[in-house]
Amino acid sequence: NAGRLLADPEVEDFVKSLAYLRAAYSLYKSHPKYATDHLTETSRYAYERLSEQIVALIHESISKKGSLLSIQLVADMFLYADLEDFPTPSSKEEKQWRSAMEAFQSQSWELALVQFEKLEEASKNRLSELQLALLMVLKQYSISASGINRGDDEL
Repeated sequence: NAGRLLADPEVEDFVKSLAYLRAAYSLYKSHPKYATDHLTETSRYAYERLSEQIVALIHESISKKGSLLSIQLVADMFLYADLEDFPTPSSKEEKQWRSAMEAFQSQSWELALVQFEKLEEASKNRLSELQLALLMVLKQYSISASGINRGDDEL
């Protein structure tokens, strides 16, 4: 499966791998005549295992105080980090994500942090574990880049 190959340690194109595996899984919805139960199940399984590996990599990065993933990769993965395609295109949540990323890319760190927190709070029950981990990294980066001193360990 191409999604698994893209996740190989020598390639590690997590964004393309998540996107490919999610597309293969979703084929039963978009093009049911081309989907098989086996394809749907193996794609779901591979997607879930890859998500777990990325979450573990994120937690390892945090515990070692050094990033194993670039901040660009973290940001790029977010929209592919949910098997059911949350947030959906043009949804309120997707607009919140875009707003947060615009602030982040323009280096308006405090505004980006506020936007990431709003998205997380409003969507906490719908975000995948991988999306929550990615948001945690983006929030920590925003705090570090801005020099905000919250005096707590809530992230």
